[in-house]
Amino acid sequence: HLSIRRQRQMCIREGLLSLGITPQLVSRTAKKDVLTYEDLTPEIMSEYTVIINTTPLGMYPHTATCPPIPYEQLTNKHLVYDLIYNPDQTLFMEKASKQGAVTKNGLEMLLLQAFAHGTFGIDKQKLNILQLFVGRLLYQQNLLRIDRTNDNVIISYTNDEYVSGFR
Repeated sequence: HLSIRRQRQMCIREGLLSLGITPQLVSRTAKKDVLTYEDLTPEIMSEYTVIINTTPLGMYPHTATCPPIPYEQLTNKHLVYDLIYNPDQTLFMEKASKQGAVTKNGLEMLLLQAFAHGTFGIDKQKLNILQLFVGRLLYQQNLLRIDRTNDNVIISYTNDEYVSGFR
């Protein structure tokens, strides 16, 4: 039985591989084909310009923690993605942003997963609950607009990049 965190890591790895991107795993513990944080040299940091945090470091209530990567080696050519969405900006993202890196949190992924599950046979009642939960999170953070027209609810990101609707 794999933990949810490990399942998430495997999904991201498989998704990257399907795009032709070979990820390099990094961990606190040395393992076969896995680097440790201490192994992250300037050459490695410049070669890998997309960094994804799949750990719970920085998640509420432990917001003062972050992965011990060499943040000073990040540049404006790096994309730093944190799967955490609470808080909105983690310490990991804040440190990366100070170096010029583009940062993104996991809220968009959560939203897209919630709406995508509707096409993969999830029970309609569970889907509605999941959509409402994600919608409430986004609404509370002023990231979406809700328009009610007849019996339809249209949810759209305020930046108009994504639009989803459901009855």
